[in-house]
Amino acid sequence: MFLTSCDQQQAVDKLMQNEQIVDNIMNKMWEDPALKQRLVEKVFADQESYNALIDRTLADSTLFTGLINKVEANQDLKKQIISLGEAWKKEASRKR
Repeated sequence: MFLTSCDQQQAVDKLMQNEQIVDNIMNKMWEDPALKQRLVEKVFADQESYNALIDRTLADSTLFTGLINKVEANQDLKKQIISLGEAWKKEASRKR
């Protein structure tokens, strides 16, 4: 069993060295809704990856505009963001 596991890991490592294969696997995972959700959850669960995603979104005006448009179109989300903003303002004024 151990040798099989070791052999499998070596095979995976060898496959991962081929950029075309990695790209193909990633594309297939992204196209599958369940696998895509798992990938997104992993990014959001990893604080460093999540922060990098936010930084890239805010730094790229086209991504930021898309984000603003999505927020504007979603009334529930818009209300939630406004509510959070007001709560943060109140908290900041109390700390002064």
